[in-house]
Amino acid sequence: MEFWMIDLFPTGTVETLQQVFHGNNGKINYKNLDHNSQVALAVAYSEGMVNHERLKQLTGEHSADLSRTLSNLVDRQVLSKTGHSRGAVYHLVGLAPPLDPNDVFGTATDSTQWDTNSTHLGVDSTHLDTSSAHLGVNSTRLNGSSTHLGVKNGKNIERDQDGCIISQRLKFPVVDKLDKLSDDLRGKLEHWATDTREKGKIPQERMEQILVSCCSQRYMTLAALTQLLGRSAKTLRNYYLSRMVKENKLQLAFPAKPNDPRQAYIAVESLQGEG
Repeated sequence: MEFWMIDLFPTGTVETLQQVFHGNNGKINYKNLDHNSQVALAVAYSEGMVNHERLKQLTGEHSADLSRTLSNLVDRQVLSKTGHSRGAVYHLVGLAPPLDPNDVFGTATDSTQWDTNSTHLGVDSTHLDTSSAHLGVNSTRLNGSSTHLGVKNGKNIERDQDGCIISQRLKFPVVDKLDKLSDDLRGKLEHWATDTREKGKIPQERMEQILVSCCSQRYMTLAALTQLLGRSAKTLRNYYLSRMVKENKLQLAFPAKPNDPRQAYIAVESLQGEG
């Protein structure tokens, strides 16, 4: 992998993949893989999944070549595939599957709970499944009975002192509702969003700065952003969020379900340097 690309992934990602895929005992050797395969595994490990679009964004290679790359990694039982054609998502065999909104918020019984018209896996080995032939490292995978999980029995949600949801599957807390936040954190967010709340239209660059600030060191759900910024979900997604994700300025909490109304976003700079 080119040196400049290492900076795109959390610290330790490449080193960990080299340690896990060392070429012994029938395993593949990460160092000997072609560039596209190395990038695919690094993305799958650091972001929890990889898909055709994300791989093309990072490598700039032809679609047909990337399809062969992903298919080859599936055939070698390094990646597992969910879905069909170019809409499929891939995650490392033995790694917890891509995070689902239900893992964090539980199963919503009230559809109005996420009315938006009114997110990373790092290199923590606790997510690796010790039963995997490929990722057989010493780890203790947490189960759903843990009292530290963000969702217990699909109902009770644990929050930190600022009122943010905390989940064992996410490195940073999640802001889902402004009225759940501490006065201090809500005050900071509303201060950063002053321009959007008091002015009808602001420059695109300024809106991006505000979004990065609000999504720094925390995930912000789409619903929370619409409430905070005074913009509709459609406007935020179409004109800002989707593009900023493609430009690697923001990252999704739930990349396998990009259009879920409970989607949350975090500034990529928050994830860089995380081990």
